Amino acid sequence: MFEERVRKIFLKPACRGACRRRRNNRRGERKWGEATTRLIRDGDKIIGIQGIFRDITERMRLEKELKESEEKYRDLFENAKDAMYTQDLEGRIITMNMPGLK
Repeated sequence: MFEERVRKIFLKPACRGACRRRRNNRRGERKWGEATTRLIRDGDKIIGIQGIFRDITERMRLEKELKESEEKYRDLFENAKDAMYTQDLEGRIITMNMPGLK
Protein backbone atom coordinates (compact mmCIF):
# COMPACT_ATOMS: atom_id res chain seq x y z
CA MET A 1 0.00 0.00 0.00
CA PHE A 2 2.83 2.36 0.90
CA GLU A 3 4.62 1.72 -2.40
CA GLU A 4 1.38 2.30 -4.34
CA ARG A 5 0.80 5.63 -2.57
CA VAL A 6 4.39 6.78 -3.11
CA ARG A 7 4.20 5.92 -6.82
CA LYS A 8 1.04 8.01 -7.20
CA ILE A 9 2.65 10.95 -5.43
CA PHE A 10 5.88 10.85 -7.40
CA LEU A 11 4.47 9.97 -10.81
CA LYS A 12 2.40 13.18 -10.81
CA PRO A 13 4.16 15.47 -8.33
CA ALA A 14 2.51 18.79 -7.48
CA CYS A 15 5.93 20.37 -7.20
CA ARG A 16 9.23 19.48 -8.86
CA GLY A 17 12.49 20.25 -7.11
CA ALA A 18 12.21 22.10 -3.82
CA CYS A 19 8.65 22.82 -2.68
CA ARG A 20 7.80 25.86 -0.57
CA ARG A 21 4.83 25.83 1.78
CA ARG A 22 3.50 28.13 4.48
CA ARG A 23 2.08 26.44 7.55
CA ASN A 24 1.36 27.05 11.23
CA ASN A 25 3.78 25.47 13.67
CA ARG A 26 2.72 23.91 16.99
CA ARG A 27 2.64 27.34 18.66
CA GLY A 28 0.35 28.70 15.94
CA GLU A 29 3.08 30.82 14.31
CA ARG A 30 3.05 31.13 10.51
CA LYS A 31 6.28 29.64 9.14
CA TRP A 32 7.66 29.04 5.66
CA GLY A 33 9.30 25.71 4.91
CA GLU A 34 11.12 24.26 1.94
CA ALA A 35 11.19 20.53 1.33
CA THR A 36 13.08 18.37 -1.12
CA THR A 37 12.49 14.65 -1.39
CA ARG A 38 13.71 11.70 -3.38
CA LEU A 39 12.77 8.08 -3.64
CA ILE A 40 15.14 5.40 -2.41
CA ARG A 41 15.00 2.40 -4.72
CA ASP A 42 16.25 -1.13 -4.78
CA GLY A 43 16.09 -1.83 -8.50
CA ASP A 44 12.52 -1.00 -9.56
CA LYS A 45 11.17 -1.30 -6.01
CA ILE A 46 10.69 1.80 -3.86
CA ILE A 47 12.03 1.07 -0.40
CA GLY A 48 11.85 4.52 1.15
CA ILE A 49 11.83 8.26 0.84
CA GLN A 50 14.60 10.64 1.82
CA GLY A 51 13.60 14.20 2.58
CA ILE A 52 15.08 17.43 3.82
CA PHE A 53 12.95 20.16 5.32
CA ARG A 54 14.27 23.57 6.29
CA ASP A 55 12.73 26.64 7.87
CA ILE A 56 12.99 29.50 5.35
CA THR A 57 10.77 31.97 7.22
CA GLU A 58 13.57 34.56 7.64
CA ARG A 59 14.61 34.27 3.98
CA MET A 60 11.01 34.76 2.83
CA ARG A 61 10.65 37.81 5.12
CA LEU A 62 13.83 39.34 3.71
CA GLU A 63 12.75 38.64 0.12
CA LYS A 64 9.41 40.36 0.80
CA GLU A 65 11.14 43.39 2.34
CA LEU A 66 13.54 43.60 -0.61
CA LYS A 67 10.69 43.46 -3.10
CA GLU A 68 8.80 46.21 -1.24
CA SER A 69 11.94 48.35 -1.11
CA GLU A 70 12.55 47.88 -4.84
CA GLU A 71 8.93 48.86 -5.59
CA LYS A 72 9.27 52.04 -3.50
CA TYR A 73 12.52 52.94 -5.26
CA ARG A 74 11.02 52.28 -8.70
CA ASP A 75 7.96 54.40 -7.88
CA LEU A 76 10.15 57.26 -6.61
CA PHE A 77 12.44 57.02 -9.65
CA GLU A 78 9.66 56.87 -12.25
CA ASN A 79 7.46 59.59 -10.70
CA ALA A 80 10.14 62.11 -9.71
CA LYS A 81 9.80 65.58 -11.23
CA ASP A 82 13.58 65.99 -11.32
CA ALA A 83 15.99 64.15 -13.58
CA MET A 84 17.32 60.97 -11.99
CA TYR A 85 19.70 58.38 -13.37
CA THR A 86 21.92 55.51 -12.35
CA GLN A 87 25.42 54.91 -13.63
CA ASP A 88 28.05 52.22 -13.42
CA LEU A 89 31.55 52.61 -11.98
CA GLU A 90 32.89 53.75 -15.37
CA GLY A 91 30.37 56.60 -15.46
CA ARG A 92 28.09 55.09 -18.12
CA ILE A 93 24.42 55.90 -17.62
CA ILE A 94 22.44 52.73 -16.98
CA THR A 95 18.90 54.07 -16.43
CA MET A 96 17.23 57.47 -16.60
CA ASN A 97 13.74 58.62 -15.76
CA MET A 98 11.48 60.59 -18.15
CA PRO A 99 12.36 64.12 -16.86
CA GLY A 100 16.01 63.23 -17.40
CA LEU A 101 15.33 62.09 -20.95
CA LYS A 102 13.44 65.33 -21.71
